[in-house]
Amino acid sequence: MHRLIILLCIFIFTVSPLKAENKISLRDYIVGNDDRVVVQDNQYPWSAIGRVISETRVDGGNCTGSLVGKKIVLTAAHCLFSETGFRARKITFIANDKTRHASEAISYYVPKEFDIRKSEIFKRQSKHDWALLILEKPIGDVVGYFGVVEIDKLKKQWPSRGFQQAGFSADKQNFLTAHIDCTILRTGFMDNTIYHQCDGMPGDSGAPIWAKYNDRPYVVAVFGSIQFDMSQNNKATRGVAASKAFVKKVLEMRQYYEK
Repeated sequence: MHRLIILLCIFIFTVSPLKAENKISLRDYIVGNDDRVVVQDNQYPWSAIGRVISETRVDGGNCTGSLVGKKIVLTAAHCLFSETGFRARKITFIANDKTRHASEAISYYVPKEFDIRKSEIFKRQSKHDWALLILEKPIGDVVGYFGVVEIDKLKKQWPSRGFQQAGFSADKQNFLTAHIDCTILRTGFMDNTIYHQCDGMPGDSGAPIWAKYNDRPYVVAVFGSIQFDMSQNNKATRGVAASKAFVKKVLEMRQYYEK
């Protein structure tokens, strides 16, 4: 009896150089056609998306984050660690490269369940791969910020189009690019996660996946990792993003830090 074995490999969207043995280029991260377009990061809600620059004891990296409060930024948890597990010592959020609305983080929150040392190939960390930064300056007052909502409240049938995702991709580092009208395939993967086909690559880690809710932009998930089908020439098949779990914590932090 013949069995077809599909090997799926998950890669976290860190900014570390890709290993040669993986034989995966930046272009390989795109699912199907490249649907990203450059957007103006000085116009809301794109203005509420920025770079997350972290420094650890051994290295640094660039990811993406979104303001979800006057001084609260939502990003991916793995962006705040080195590959060997060192936590970030300094984190800076830059909301707009032209006007330089920037602030250092005075503290940050990572779910206690998140462990950077556990292998993503077992998909155990995806639902915990989110983090919140508390900024020194309330730059959300200037550039605006997103709401947050549990994706179930959108009451959509899956798969569903109509979502947006934007970040600072490694191949277009000087520009904010967005996949407008991208597809969420389904929710509930290992609890508090989603599958999606929003285009992104290293550098987009932590980018918001958002939709309109009550006529305002609300983040429903945090861009985290992508799956490759190693039996099909390393073809990118879908992305995995943390969802829902961060909503309650964002609302708690707004109450505490933004009274």
